[in-house]
Order: sequence, then C-alpha cells, then structure tokens
Amino acid sequence: MTCFDRLRNRIRETGGGLAVGLNPERSRLPADCREYDYPRRAFTRRIVDATSDRAAAYTLNPAYYADADGRVAMAETVAYARGRGVPVILDGKWTAIRGSRVGLLDSVDAVTVAPAVGVGSGALGDEALARLRDTETAAFAVCRTPNAGASDLQALAVAGESDPEETVAERVASRVAERAADAETAIGLLVGGPSETLERLRERAPDLPFLAVGETSNDPDVADYVTPDDAGEPGVGLVEAGREVIYAGEAPGAAPSRDRDRDADAYAAAARQAAGRLSRRL
Repeated sequence: MTCFDRLRNRIRETGGGLAVGLNPERSRLPADCREYDYPRRAFTRRIVDATSDRAAAYTLNPAYYADADGRVAMAETVAYARGRGVPVILDGKWTAIRGSRVGLLDSVDAVTVAPAVGVGSGALGDEALARLRDTETAAFAVCRTPNAGASDLQALAVAGESDPEETVAERVASRVAERAADAETAIGLLVGGPSETLERLRERAPDLPFLAVGETSNDPDVADYVTPDDAGEPGVGLVEAGREVIYAGEAPGAAPSRDRDRDADAYAAAARQAAGRLSRRL
C-alpha cells in the first residue's frame, strides 16, 4: 500500500483532509511536560492521543527538533503517531537526502523536498528524489511556500510563449507535474497561499495531491483545490494546521507564564476540539 493509499484511507476514516503540525516550541510547553526527560515527546504524545481520530496525517518540521533531545523526541513522536495508524510527513524541504537522513525514509510516510533547480526552468532535480526510489516514501515537492516573502521570488513572472504572466511557482508546478507522470516516486506538491493562488497552481498540476501549509486553514476554500479533480472518492489532499491545534489551549491575551501553568491534558482537550472544528470546516 502506497503513502497516498494510506492517506486516502485516513481521509475516508476521518471525513476530512486535516494534517496536524506537531511542531512544539519549548518555551510554550505546559509545566507538567517540562518534568519529563523529553518534554516535547510528552507533549506531542498527548496531542496525538487527543487528535488521532480526527487527523488524516501529522507533519513534523525537523527544525523544531534540532538538538540531541529533540531528535529523540522527533523519532519517538513519529513512531507513536504511526503506531496510532496515522501517516506522518517529515517537512524538511530537502534538496538532497544523504547520510543520516536516509534512515528517516523507512520511518515516515512522506517527506518534503525542494528539487526545483533553476528558477527559470523549474526542473525537477534527480538528487532530491534519488534515495526515495527504493522506498515507499512519497515526496511533496516544494512549489510555493506560505511565508510573507514568497512573493519576492515565487510570484515573479517568467518568460514564456504560452503564458507571459506565468509565475515561478506556476512554472514549477507544471514541470513537477510533467515529471511526476514518469517518476518512480509518488509525488505531490507543497503549496501555500490563498485559495486564488492554489486555484492557479491546480490548473498547472491537475493530477497531483497538494499539501497546503501555512495559514491556509483560515481560508476554507483552500480545501477545494488540494485534491486532484479526477481523483475519485476520496481524493488525496491535505490542509495543515499547526499552532491553531496544538496551542488551542492557550488563553487569548494571557501571559505566556499563565498558559504554561495549565497542564497538558487541558491543552490536549482544546486541541481535540480545534481539530474537530477545523476538519469539519475544511
């Protein structure tokens, strides 16, 4: 069973394409989690327990686990989430996968890669995908990032006879879609931005699953474009929500120290409510 098959089953089971980002900031962890040897692991386990029946997938960004204790917490969070039957996507945005990263491929369902080389051509670099060919690990190729500075480059127009207003992100989407048809690795696109942007990217990549990241959960119309048009029922497409879920237990306007005094069970209960609400909304 491929990663996209597993995602399709989860979307069917949960009734939606919500991906929960498990990226805890140590300064925002509840007080009772800080008593453990691996505080981030303690926190993410409770979030997984609370949301695993509502999340179609989990995403983890290695940048939030970039220390010795963090690497242990990340590996055990991945194993725990997959043990609950939920696919895990490791959002590393790698241009190549070498050395110790290779071992990650057998522990997750998908990774994000940044294989677009040469902004004019948007060619799909083989190196980013080469180590995936002998695994069942899928790849979401970075097409458009959600950060505010994305428009500095990704929204620039590129020269082209067919569409003189085509942006860099749209060219990348088109080239990845062309290559994905013959690739040995299952490929989707990591996208960000408002629904209008995703609509244009969907036109360039009609058959690829999207992983929509950033503040996309604030725009319910994004869900209309994450799934390929002719994907069957249910199609594969995900909308990520991170802080909106794992920090739903923080009181608006409260001092951080007050929020940390709340226990992780309160955070987990709030995360469960938020995940359910977002899944229905999307």
